[in-house]
Amino acid sequence: MDIENRLGAGGDAVRVVQPSLVDGKSVFATIRPISGTPFALLQEYDARDALGVMVLYKPGIYLIVSLLMVVLAALMLALTLHLMGQRNRTRVKLLGQTMEALVRVVEARDPFLSGHHSRVARLAVAVGNRMGLSVGERATLYYASQLASVGRLLVPRGVLVKKGKLTDGERKELESHIDQAIGILGDLEFDLPIVPIISQMYEREDGSGHPQGLKGNQMARMSKVLAACDAFVAMTSDRAHRKAMTKSEALKVMGGGAFANEVVGAIKSEKI
Repeated sequence: MDIENRLGAGGDAVRVVQPSLVDGKSVFATIRPISGTPFALLQEYDARDALGVMVLYKPGIYLIVSLLMVVLAALMLALTLHLMGQRNRTRVKLLGQTMEALVRVVEARDPFLSGHHSRVARLAVAVGNRMGLSVGERATLYYASQLASVGRLLVPRGVLVKKGKLTDGERKELESHIDQAIGILGDLEFDLPIVPIISQMYEREDGSGHPQGLKGNQMARMSKVLAACDAFVAMTSDRAHRKAMTKSEALKVMGGGAFANEVVGAIKSEKI
């Protein structure tokens, strides 16, 4: 962006050219790309500009003083961005470590869930990209996919690994894990709407889901993506009570109205 301003009676002129010193690639490089999408919890830096090249004409005392003030302000901005960048990298690292630890514990309690969360995360990001979701929305899907099952830590292991049909009481215990997850994650600070998206992941397009029986436009779009991707990965994986379905079998089941057609179509288009 070029800024021109006349200073002093002598007609001194200054042009300040401000290219972005903090471009999107350098900021998002602090997080590894998932399915081609780079992530960062806080994205405000990619829109900020810092002082770049200065071209001077007819320098005068007022111009010099003004330029010194501009340079000082630019240096302060650069220092602030640097310090904030360090803080955010630390926050992202801590979130990642906490998330990985929780996923390992959850999957250790149910061997049939091994790798489930990373598969859901990759698929959700890919589907979100195909549907044109923003970087922030795809980041939300990635973290929500990884953290969604944390409530299973409070479900009896016998219910999680039972090979036979669950009783009504056992099914209620299993379904309660989403409320347990909200209770656990609700005490943590996130810069993305991770908890609200998780809270709706077991709702269904036709209103047959739980816990609130939401349907259609009552559900957030990201929750629809997470719901379908989680169900697809579960259907195409072995479970204690059944063998894995094929991709076509799973998509046929998912086409019955419980999941958004837009999301099912996007999953179908993915090479899985």
